[in-house]
Amino acid sequence: MNATLVGTSDRTVFFYFNSNEDAKDNVFKNTKININPYYLFIYENQPGVIYKSFSFASIDYLKKGGMTVDKYPKMVWKLTNETKTILGYKCQMANTSFRGRDYDVWFTTEIPGNYFPWKFEGLPGAILSFSDKEQLFTTKAISVTQNKNPSVEFEERINKYVSKYKGSAMEYKKDVENEDKWLQERRNERRASLPLGTNVFVSPLIELDIEKKKEKKKKKKKP
Repeated sequence: MNATLVGTSDRTVFFYFNSNEDAKDNVFKNTKININPYYLFIYENQPGVIYKSFSFASIDYLKKGGMTVDKYPKMVWKLTNETKTILGYKCQMANTSFRGRDYDVWFTTEIPGNYFPWKFEGLPGAILSFSDKEQLFTTKAISVTQNKNPSVEFEERINKYVSKYKGSAMEYKKDVENEDKWLQERRNERRASLPLGTNVFVSPLIELDIEKKKEKKKKKKKP
């Protein structure tokens, strides 16, 4: 699956797309971009807060689109002395642990600003590559464009989406619960269709999630 990261002074937009179009170039044209509606992340320069589009499960259950809001803990980064070049930019490796997975991230300070995919907030410059230790989730930049503003159509589309859904954003935890419930239902349907006595081994759903652990809400002390 391909992804595009668009960083401006106001926000960072990270999204996946399913078509063969060159979404990177289309960001700068007044052309409609085929953004995957289930994988759109918007960071509006508010530390520890990111908005994401509804998962397929939430759309299926609620019969409408929408956004979730995730207020996540600050990532603790360990900078290493390892360096390498990605697309001509000198990058440094940093490590972090987040919600049950350990990550190696490569970032460069040769691109001014603070631009990151997903929720990898807190490093200077731009992140050009990341992977978890198990290599289940990996991303690497294949091109970089600087000093060019997104098209009017792209900005209007994102603005319209935010304006429509941000005010009623659902808690991210609920979206995850919907997704896990939906996947379990599909598993149960699949098992029910198999011949009687068939043994099936499946991994726990949480092991397949990029976020294997979630923070527990602190209980308020009674006065």
